[in-house]
Amino acid sequence: MQRRVIFPIKGTFYYAADEALKSGLLDLQSDLLLKSEPSNEYDPYAIQIWLVPEQDKPASVTLNHGDYLMGYIPRVMSKQLSLTLNAHPTTQLHITHLARSGKQIEIDCELTLTLPFWPFLILKLLSIWSLTTTKGKRLTKALI
Repeated sequence: MQRRVIFPIKGTFYYAADEALKSGLLDLQSDLLLKSEPSNEYDPYAIQIWLVPEQDKPASVTLNHGDYLMGYIPRVMSKQLSLTLNAHPTTQLHITHLARSGKQIEIDCELTLTLPFWPFLILKLLSIWSLTTTKGKRLTKALI
C-alpha cells in the first residue's frame, strides 16, 4: 500500500536551495531524488535530497553536474528511512512547502512509499516529531 510521509529538508541554507530558487528551478511540486551518503562522518545513515532540473528527468537518471543538493533528511528520521529505502523503493518525492524566511529557505517535502503498516507508523511518528520541532522553530523566529 502506498503511504505518504511529510518532513522538512534540513540544511537548505548550506547547500544549493537558494541558487535553485533564484534560477526558477525550485517550486511547489518540484520532484526530488534521495541519495544515501554512508560515508558521512556525522551520520552513517545520512540521506541527501537532490533537485534534478527538468531536462535531466526521468528520476532514474544518475546525478550529474547540473543537479542541486537541497539538503538532508532530518537526522531523527535518517536511520529508519535508510533501512526502509533499502527494502522498499521510493515512488515519489516532491516539495509541499516552500518559503523564504530572511536568509533561510524553508522546504517541506512529501515522500510516497509502498510500505507495510508498522514500518510506516514508525516513520510517520518520526516525521511528525521532525515537523513539529521545525515548525516550532519557524514560529519562534517569526515572533522575534
